[in-house]
Amino acid sequence: MLITDIEQAKRFLLYCSYYRFCGYALHFEELTASGDRTHRYKPDTTFSAVELIYHFDAALRRIIFHYTSLIEIDFRSTISNESAWYYNDAHWFLENRYFQDAERHSHFIELCKIEVSRSRELFIASYKSKYDTPSLPPIWMLTELMPFAVWSKVYQNLSDKNLRKFIANRHKIPEWYLISWLQSLTVLRNACAHHVRIWNRNFNLAPRLSPGISKKVKASNNRKIYVIFLIIYDMLKKLGRAEDFRTEVETLLIRNPSINPKHLGIDCPIDEMFL
Repeated sequence: MLITDIEQAKRFLLYCSYYRFCGYALHFEELTASGDRTHRYKPDTTFSAVELIYHFDAALRRIIFHYTSLIEIDFRSTISNESAWYYNDAHWFLENRYFQDAERHSHFIELCKIEVSRSRELFIASYKSKYDTPSLPPIWMLTELMPFAVWSKVYQNLSDKNLRKFIANRHKIPEWYLISWLQSLTVLRNACAHHVRIWNRNFNLAPRLSPGISKKVKASNNRKIYVIFLIIYDMLKKLGRAEDFRTEVETLLIRNPSINPKHLGIDCPIDEMFL
């Protein structure tokens, strides 16, 4: 690997770490005919090229984390409002009969108890001071405590199809897509939160593709990040933020012409990604 600025490389590796850097550099390795690693880089591979991808990936994670946070808050609000209205009960979630899988429901309740017991939020302290029962606070308080992944699983486990449909309709997305998309967004958001590389990654979970998305994405790229770009874009339409997301992603790619869009699963011009 060619290193033109030794001091800059040293500074970068002090905060990036050599092992993390090598994860991005894997793409530049020469492989044998059978696809095995040689632990040698392709000719003219530069340290700065790998560093650029690292910074691009970090910027992309920041964009995605911001916009998936909007989707998360919106979904929490929807499941809270719709379920409380539907059952006319702020503590409906305590009832095992409202869930398909009793074991998963019991696990959910245990998680809630743990979070409530260790919470230092003022609204939890206020609830505990005023009420002895139920031991858990109302749904709108719980949605402020429990993470996105938990509510995604709660939604999947709801036994009432009409309630699941009401929630999906609020997002203007069919239920069978919403369940799959929430799973993929949870995986991606966790990856962003833990600073995992998302550039040139094949995600383990391939989301269900709507007809509109399947027209834009090759079947071989259904585990790439581009698919989730399109999912985020669709889910942000309800919030009026889809075009903001589109602009930020397109701008990031335009400002980094050395980044090959195909490594993100994009096979069309940048300005046509969301059309």
